[in-house]
Amino acid sequence: MLPHLSPSGEVSFIPQQHTLCAFCRTSFLMCQCTGLEYGKDFVFVGLPPPPANATRAMLLMRWVSLVRMSRSMGSFNGGRWYNDNFKQLNASMNARTALLNEMMDEYVAQLPTDTLRASLAEVLGLENGPMTEQVKGIASEAWASLRIFLSGDWALGLHVLFGYLTLEECF
Repeated sequence: MLPHLSPSGEVSFIPQQHTLCAFCRTSFLMCQCTGLEYGKDFVFVGLPPPPANATRAMLLMRWVSLVRMSRSMGSFNGGRWYNDNFKQLNASMNARTALLNEMMDEYVAQLPTDTLRASLAEVLGLENGPMTEQVKGIASEAWASLRIFLSGDWALGLHVLFGYLTLEECF
């Protein structure tokens, strides 16, 4: 069965056909990784992208459908969660957008003196660049992460580690 993207944003697919080991990026059937929690760290691949004009509702439904496919979520009822929470979540995100933008401005302003700047610059491959380049790169990624979060495209920042689903910063 090929993955299918419904008009609501939900993605239907057979997880075993679109799941790779998060470490070696091969199918679990061919994966040679061993060790603690083997088989719980994975990524989904080969899924249709969201449409260019996707709404927040569509993007959150996409995220819910991916979470529901995770073995670690057991019998998560994604449709029920979405129906019970979307209106309040959407209203809350709309109400707090200005505050989140203000907080991001404050975060970016303190980056030159941030003790984590060097580590963040290293993650971005900017560790050898001047401080202004590091700050600009980190700020760009931070703003992109905020835009992704506010758009509802949480699937972009979804990470499965040791069987737990988390929303990671998108860089």
